[in-house]
Amino acid sequence: MHRDIREVEARPGRRRFEGAGGSVELQPAGFDQAIRIQVDADDPGVWTSLLEYGVQQARADGMTLAVSVVREDDARVDRLEGAGFAVRWRSWGAELVLPENPDWTRYDALIPPELEIRELGQADADLAYEMYERAAGDFPMTPATLHERQSATEFATMVRDQRVFGAVADGRWLGITVSTIDGREVDTFITVTDPEWRGQGLAAAIKAVMIRALYAEGARVFRTGGAEVNLPMLAVNAKLGYVREPWWLTFGKEI
Repeated sequence: MHRDIREVEARPGRRRFEGAGGSVELQPAGFDQAIRIQVDADDPGVWTSLLEYGVQQARADGMTLAVSVVREDDARVDRLEGAGFAVRWRSWGAELVLPENPDWTRYDALIPPELEIRELGQADADLAYEMYERAAGDFPMTPATLHERQSATEFATMVRDQRVFGAVADGRWLGITVSTIDGREVDTFITVTDPEWRGQGLAAAIKAVMIRALYAEGARVFRTGGAEVNLPMLAVNAKLGYVREPWWLTFGKEI
């Protein structure tokens, strides 16, 4: 059944195989002895065959847990369940689409006047990294929401290359949000606050400032996401008008 499948790419931690009608990729899942298997094939029979082949290769590589990520409204949900996979984690994505000349009332109401909230520059990187380090251990980790802890140098590079906004008081950074911008579209991939400041509306305030600033540069579509265990952040985004998309399901199977 698998004789026509061949390996077409092999890099450290990643392998990709192609067969008639599709491909299967194996990549790190973020946990020891766990591998993420993603199949690309339209035909259900080909898809199942490639999944089985991926599991065989993962087992031969010493992996003990195979995971695969699909949206809850995807036809592959039934295929994974039929192959013995079960949901281990859920994660969410959310999107905000702003019209021309929006009403900024809800955003302005979230921004406390006593805090300085602004975009970071290179001179801010070292002090902001101290806050990041205090909070970095709290990032929710699932195969769909991996966060690789950054060094001080990597953090400084991120501040230089991405759009980073934060709140500061008395020279101490209290929280940041990090986004990429591509024309009209913004993807926010980190929002983190000092543990002492959580639950006080700080993340919403920082994101409100970010949205207003990037809107002024032409952005109209804002996206973000996170793990199900981080429902407080989903609630923060709802305050800002983000609408949750269908859940992303991470299926797992002991192999």
